[in-house]
Amino acid sequence: MALTVFLLVGTLTKLSQAQEKITDYIVPTVLITIGTIGVYNTAMNDWKKNIKKGFSNLRGDRYLHFDDYVQYMPVTYFAVGEYVGTPPAHNINERALLGCTAAILATTLVQGTKFLVGEPRPDTRAHTSFPSGHTATAFMGAELVRLSYGNWVGLGAYTMATGIAFLRMYNERHWLNDVLAGAGIGIISANLALLLLPWEKSWFKHKKKNNADLSLMPYCGPRNTVGLAANIRF
Repeated sequence: MALTVFLLVGTLTKLSQAQEKITDYIVPTVLITIGTIGVYNTAMNDWKKNIKKGFSNLRGDRYLHFDDYVQYMPVTYFAVGEYVGTPPAHNINERALLGCTAAILATTLVQGTKFLVGEPRPDTRAHTSFPSGHTATAFMGAELVRLSYGNWVGLGAYTMATGIAFLRMYNERHWLNDVLAGAGIGIISANLALLLLPWEKSWFKHKKKNNADLSLMPYCGPRNTVGLAANIRF
């Protein structure tokens, strides 16, 4: 929790100082705005129910639940793409900071919004539908790939992320507006992580001089969640 607050404060500070690349935030902001409107707007509610019906006709009883695992493929490529022949713009330590920061921001935004909004899911009616966490994870990874490996490699990652969004609706787990907002949150979290990177590097460099140490280890949690655990030692 303390680390999350630390990153959020840093994000607000850096945003107040930022003068460049404002365009990187326009598309995700539009996606989040449209997604939010879809929670409350009657006309859009009717539209997304029709989309749900269309997916139901397409799907029948053939559900495809591999989206629970494929959601992590873009961020996995972001971590290891260097070792399969794709030169990155960021070294492994920078990618570790980018990935961890983006994941913390995306998780905080997704879970906090789910709690505040409480939109019912289309299948179980559980009040955890808006926004889509799977979609946020996939698009966060796709944007990190684009930022580190370039637009062409990023296009492949974005294609996969779009497939995840499709599957979330196909499997009746989310409404259209949920995946739109999830995509926006994922993209904006990656860009905020990049914005924070110089500040974080400076902070860790300062702490290193005072015998601080940072170690990162992979972890596997409940409900098929995976990620990186950060251990900061002073």
